[in-house]
Amino acid sequence: MKKNRLRARGLSGLGEFGLINSIVKASRRASSGALALSGASVIVPNGDDAAVLDVRAAFGSDCLAISTDMLVEGVHFDCGLMSFYDVGVKSVTANISDMAATGGARPLFCVVGLAIPVDINVENVDNLLAGLRAAATKDGITLIGGDTVRSNKSIVISITIVGRIDKKSVVERGGAKAGDLICATGAFGDAAAGLRVLQGQRKSKRLCRARYSDAIRAHGYGQLVHAYRRPRHRLNEAILLTARWPRPTAMMDSSDGLAACVRAMSSAADLGAIVNLRDVPLSRAFRRWALSVSGGPLDPKFPWRTVAEGGEEYELVFTAGPSDVPALKKRVNFSVVGEMRCGKGVDFMLNGKKMAGEWRGYENF
Repeated sequence: MKKNRLRARGLSGLGEFGLINSIVKASRRASSGALALSGASVIVPNGDDAAVLDVRAAFGSDCLAISTDMLVEGVHFDCGLMSFYDVGVKSVTANISDMAATGGARPLFCVVGLAIPVDINVENVDNLLAGLRAAATKDGITLIGGDTVRSNKSIVISITIVGRIDKKSVVERGGAKAGDLICATGAFGDAAAGLRVLQGQRKSKRLCRARYSDAIRAHGYGQLVHAYRRPRHRLNEAILLTARWPRPTAMMDSSDGLAACVRAMSSAADLGAIVNLRDVPLSRAFRRWALSVSGGPLDPKFPWRTVAEGGEEYELVFTAGPSDVPALKKRVNFSVVGEMRCGKGVDFMLNGKKMAGEWRGYENF
């Protein structure tokens, strides 16, 4: 009866993470025998940012990290707000970020699947592929193949990326312990604010797809728009963090938002967490935009949810023991934004007061 009720209420009732958990359970049962025959073993199973296979017994090499990311037009990107070249770059960046999140796996090669409407301009397809190639080449990734199919409406991009990583460097999302500090690289909210700026420009019919409009330049929002169109990954930072002891105890990337990261890591470790919003780094450009829509950080209208739930920054969110943080800070610049604790649930605090409502981040369903 329980399964029938889940089916009746559809994917929105099951939720993205519920769907992922169902797929993970089924795929683990199906793949265990094949892995045993190949001589490989699973270090990090599917369900994390990337699966990690120990193939040293079979190939005498490092572990393999494998990840697939899919982007759908109208869900993950809008070709009216960014160039096709930007779409190509961003799709590869998302996959490299998954390599970073698993402990700094060095990407080697990828395969690309494209679903494309028949009426799309060939020049646009060329620009999309040029962006893919440029982003892959920049990080030494070889595009070794893929597939293309016809789409009835939207562009769909699916990339599977394979990298290599030393087993000692692998970091799972569920390794945090109570008392570990929650840390984050970079600033949050820029990409989400950039998207809102572009959406506002489109409504006022002042948007040029590939360039910043005069209004965006005049208000100093170019950095926010660039963060949305061309986010950067943190692979180098991940490699530095995991190169030697001490290492992070858990790690993810913030593609779905800071709130989603903390919630997923705390759930995987069977812990609760607290996040202090005033400790989350914000760029000057974001603060300038936020002041245009609110009276300041203490104003109830201040876009704190954009900071915590906006996503698409591709920053690293990780945990570390308090005594390990000083050593890690000598390698990489980051901020401490919260703490893992015993119990359940994630509380977002502002000046000592718990913020109302549930803070979740982006979910597909």
